Amino acid sequence: MRPGPLIVLLGISGVGKSFLARRMSEFRPDLLCLSAGTLLKEALRVDPEKLRTANRDVILANQALLSEAVRRARSGRWQQTVLLEAHSVIDNDKDLIDVPVEVIQALEIAGIILIEEYAAHIRRRRKADLRTRPDRKLYELDEQQRQSSEVAVRYATILSVPILRLSSEDYNSALNFVQELEYLSQPD
Repeated sequence: MRPGPLIVLLGISGVGKSFLARRMSEFRPDLLCLSAGTLLKEALRVDPEKLRTANRDVILANQALLSEAVRRARSGRWQQTVLLEAHSVIDNDKDLIDVPVEVIQALEIAGIILIEEYAAHIRRRRKADLRTRPDRKLYELDEQQRQSSEVAVRYATILSVPILRLSSEDYNSALNFVQELEYLSQPD
């Protein structure tokens, strides 16, 4: 039997990936919701802040471990549809680092949900959240979101997978997208 589809939720930190995943799982408790950051933190046994603020080479090396971490998390639950919160661009406080397409390709994704918001909303969420995040000006958040979106669209193009762009509040469209991908992944 084929494994359930893996859909990656992409967007910059504070855009609402976790919010959207939680909201979707309220309606679809059968979804397996995973976080790339949490999986890597557990695999590497390191503080999440050290993961995020590492230098470019370490971040890229860590990202290469993601597909194996996802495989372990799916063990025994292969039929479940997976929502994986991840980043296409990582802000390590010094640089914006594009996650290579090979990292996403290794996940064998069925599609991408790209979450985008106004920079002011993202900034407000970041300030209200307990997680440590870089304090960025609105124009910096706009630039980071633009770069993140470009990289996500590049993934979709190179990997020939569908991409849905939406806000974190649009869980109905996200649920419909997941349902379509589940239908397409069924054997003939």
